[in-house]
Amino acid sequence: MENVLLINRIEDIKLLTDKYSRVYLGNEFCSRLLPTESEIKKILAVVKKEKLKLTIVTSFAGEDELKKIKKFFSIVNKHEMLDEVVVNDYGILNLLINKYPKVKLVAGRALSRFYNFDKKNYLYDKIGIRRFEFDSNRINEDALKNISSVKFSYYHPYSILNTTRYCSVVDKKNKSSNIGILKCNQECQKIGSLKLKNKLIRNKLTLRGNAIFINNKEDKLKVIKNIKAIDRLVFQN
Repeated sequence: MENVLLINRIEDIKLLTDKYSRVYLGNEFCSRLLPTESEIKKILAVVKKEKLKLTIVTSFAGEDELKKIKKFFSIVNKHEMLDEVVVNDYGILNLLINKYPKVKLVAGRALSRFYNFDKKNYLYDKIGIRRFEFDSNRINEDALKNISSVKFSYYHPYSILNTTRYCSVVDKKNKSSNIGILKCNQECQKIGSLKLKNKLIRNKLTLRGNAIFINNKEDKLKVIKNIKAIDRLVFQN
């Protein structure tokens, strides 16, 4: 089993231990939280020094987000470390297919959660993706009988419950009349995680920026035991 650490800022480097053989660098749900160019270079230096494998993680992408992600790819590619990318947006998928055809494509949580593996799968059949990522027990072993050579990555200890382009954490003075925000000072990074309660949901909820997560710690062992195709565990702090 391959153990992976998901990071998107230089401070997360301190979480690296000998148990991890791969680093996921980036953010799945908000491109505003991508590391700066300086941080990227420092993180890449650590990854190279420790001889770790690297996977770039990308989020949904509007026009502004696409520019940031393109620059992200360019920096990593210049260091000859753009080997594998987690994709959560069809625009990014198209960009990678056309500009970086040798990069290994991985269907991220936001993209793969919409597919039933007991039916024809566009990402599998047409694009040729052979790794899918998820964080719940929605996928079962019986659903995998119609496809072969597929591998799964499982995220823990949180499952994504909901995400939005509107960020409730941003400072009031940065909000606009439009849905979403125009100016972001990464307030969520300063505030950290916020705990939420909901009468309809038994588990505690965690708000991080524009995404709400639910703890999946109790499901982890059961899911791994039931789905033999899981060979990668991604830890998100």
